[in-house]
Amino acid sequence: MALMWLAARYAAGQFMSLENAKNFGVLSNVLLILILIFLSIFFKYKTYTGERPSFFQDVKDCMKSAVKYVFAAVIAIGIYYGLLSNDVNTIRQQRITGFSEQVATDEGLAAFKAEHPEIRDKTREELYATNKENVERFVSVQSQMLGGLVALTLVSFMYTLLAVFFWRSVVKRI
Repeated sequence: MALMWLAARYAAGQFMSLENAKNFGVLSNVLLILILIFLSIFFKYKTYTGERPSFFQDVKDCMKSAVKYVFAAVIAIGIYYGLLSNDVNTIRQQRITGFSEQVATDEGLAAFKAEHPEIRDKTREELYATNKENVERFVSVQSQMLGGLVALTLVSFMYTLLAVFFWRSVVKRI
């Protein structure tokens, strides 16, 4: 499924704008996780004849599948951003350029310093350098992978809880 996501994300990157393709990647990951969770619980109960397991046993079984997908998806995110696209460099350049344009005029610099009083003594060049350092530190393949790992794990856990609750309270009673 992670390879399917990688192929779809690559195609989206070719045909959509950067922001739309990123949203597509996030939403398709969430959809694949949701499908995987429901397939896990469906196949568990499809042939299950023993005593009904506890809620937490169902959660554990669904999370096993979801976590396997999350790790595969994070590797796919690393491959996409590290090898197949230059989205990270494009985002970096957009943020650096946007900040430079914002503080290029005296009015823009004064407005920025008014919003951030802790930097009122810095010069424009110091602000440029600080912004560039921050962008290079926080916009990277590693930050994309770490953010993906945390976000997909949380999404997996929340959807697992909801799916198991839904399955046990609605579907299993039908």
